[in-house]
Amino acid sequence: MSNKAWRRLATAVAVPASALGALAGFAAAPAMAGTAQQQMRPTPSIPNETFRGYGMVHGNDIPVIASGVFGDRGYLNLTGNGRATVALRHGSIYVRISHDHDSMSLNQRSCTETSTENFSYRITGGSQRYRAVRGTGRGFIKVTEVVRRHHGICAANQPIPSKTSVKVDAVAYVR
Repeated sequence: MSNKAWRRLATAVAVPASALGALAGFAAAPAMAGTAQQQMRPTPSIPNETFRGYGMVHGNDIPVIASGVFGDRGYLNLTGNGRATVALRHGSIYVRISHDHDSMSLNQRSCTETSTENFSYRITGGSQRYRAVRGTGRGFIKVTEVVRRHHGICAANQPIPSKTSVKVDAVAYVR
């Protein structure tokens, strides 16, 4: 993910009223679930973990559920600079994220802006129960926000507070 995209995402998660808009680059970081995006499909012979989350952007954290090898729940915190922490009940997982592809669209009628980021990532370790975890994965994050209208034109850099949601879906192959 580009540095500009990370800054926008981190700002949106930290300050709900901030624009996540042209995420031209990880959609809203809090949460994971498949939509019209390609579903992440785990390979049965390789231990895998699926992270899914969805939420309205109200703070720094996105609620997530981890299913597969871990079977835990917690939240995703995008710390910026291509880094994220998945804080679960039994420890944390540290992640490095790489940008693959992004897109943005703006519906002029409803002033709804959607930013999607496809990414690959590497689990670099963790704490407590997850301290020895390593692995790689792919996922996407989608941020949807309603922006203000200014003189009849949608202002992409002026999201309406409490009208931003984030969806995350990622699969990692762990060892």
